Amino acid sequence: MVQVLPATLLRFRRLRPGVQVHLRDMPSLAQEEALQNGEIDLGFVRLPLADPGLRCAPVLHERMVAALGAGSEWSARAGLASLAGRPFVACSRAVSASYRDHVHALCRVAGFEPRVEAEVNDLFSVLQLVRAGVGVALVPGAAAFMRVPGVRFEKIRVPEATWDIGLARRRPSERDALVEAFAGVAAEVCAERPRRPLGPPLPPSGLSRRAGR
Repeated sequence: MVQVLPATLLRFRRLRPGVQVHLRDMPSLAQEEALQNGEIDLGFVRLPLADPGLRCAPVLHERMVAALGAGSEWSARAGLASLAGRPFVACSRAVSASYRDHVHALCRVAGFEPRVEAEVNDLFSVLQLVRAGVGVALVPGAAAFMRVPGVRFEKIRVPEATWDIGLARRRPSERDALVEAFAGVAAEVCAERPRRPLGPPLPPSGLSRRAGR
């Protein structure tokens, strides 16, 4: 979403200059609830959806990677097991329960339980703590675009490291023309997205729109 959302907003603004798009940073489950309640019109959510009553189409394929500081060792052969026993930094469960569940599940696949010693509320802070040597982290591959000095990223080469992001919205209604227009632009931008430095991501954002004149 680091690249996709700004590009989508700029393109949609050129196509529909009279429409205001309001962004809200929300975990996936909170987005689903907000969609059900009509608080937002669209949401970029981690799949699969908990609510089958929402429409959703996959738009991005994401991969978790290991974020390491300058002094951290990594064995390509051992992979994630290289980090067993190391202190971890992570976003808090209140920010994204699905992210934390994914971190713990991946570590269990590698044969250990992560020892989380620092929790923060955003990905950039996670990377800053990794840079400072507080611990290592598992983060979305898009974190590489933040270009935090002193932090390097290593691929986690297991199928469980990947997941899909979908563009979710309510079932069609007569007032959905703008919603569908935005969804179309987002799908185009995602399809055109260049490959990331590490190959095949934060909790995505929910969106609401208001038409202006």
